[in-house]
Parts: sequence; C-alpha cells; structure tokens
Amino acid sequence: AANPGDPANPAPAVKPKGSISSFSTTINHYQSTTVVPENHVPTQATWFGDIRLKGTMQLREREGYSLVFGDLDLDLREMTLTASTTVLQANLIFGDVKLTVPPGVQVVNQMKLTFGDVKVSQREGGATPNYPGAPTVVLTGRTMFGDLRVRVAEPGEKQGFWNWLIEG
Repeated sequence: AANPGDPANPAPAVKPKGSISSFSTTINHYQSTTVVPENHVPTQATWFGDIRLKGTMQLREREGYSLVFGDLDLDLREMTLTASTTVLQANLIFGDVKLTVPPGVQVVNQMKLTFGDVKVSQREGGATPNYPGAPTVVLTGRTMFGDLRVRVAEPGEKQGFWNWLIEG
C-alpha cells in the first residue's frame, strides 16, 4: 500500500473533479463516441454578411448554407464535385441565392421561396443537355424575401453589363 510519508512509494495523485484535464478527458471521450448521422449537412452560417465561393475547391456530396440578411453566391464553374449528385441546402432570410454552373451540369430546384422570384438563364441554343451520368446539383432549403438566380456559363466567361443589369 502507498504510504504518504515514504518517498520511494508515493501515493497516487488525485485529480480534482473540476480540473481542466478531467474536462478534456470527458470531451475527448464524447468526440470519439459521437456518430455523425448519414444525412448530416455541414453548414456555413453568417448573420449580416454574404458568402461567396468560387475557384478551384471541392464540394462534398452535401453542403449547407444559412444566412440572415446576406446573399449566397456560388460559382461552381471551376469546382470539383465529389459525387454525381451534389445537394446544396440553403436557408436564407432577406437574401438572394445566385448559382453559376458550367454547361453540362444539371440543376434541380427544390427550394421553397416566400416573397421571391426564380430566374434561370440558359445559354443560347437551349437548355443544359440532359445526358446519362451528367453531374447534378440539387438546390434544397428555403428563402424568405429573396430571389434564386441560376446561370449557365463557361469557366472564365464574364457576365456582360446588360446581362448583369437584367439578371443581377
């Protein structure tokens, strides 16, 4: 048995219940046993600000955005979609959703808009081709007091002044 007075056999150190190390052990145990649900949507959120994403980045199979008094601008023309179907869940209050995709990407709108308009701008020559295996982007969620704009454009293509004026 340990004897507090014997330097060769010291008593084990007892950590107080409220110590930082006991808290971090609890947190580490919680993280290691937490299971993320399969339908979990990683979400970026902001209040009184915009989210603008463009360039060479990867989009997961499910992405989420939550904005209050802000716009969501997603330019997917140079992005890599990690799945054949990508679900973008957007929830906005007083904000617009603007999505730009390259030709060949099919966009399915399942968003619910309250006090807002849907504007889809296709390229000359008709709608985006619907071929087997075409990458698909599904828009879900809702916006209140905001519009949804979908635009098809080649990577690097600039939006003309008149189109910007008309389409926003």
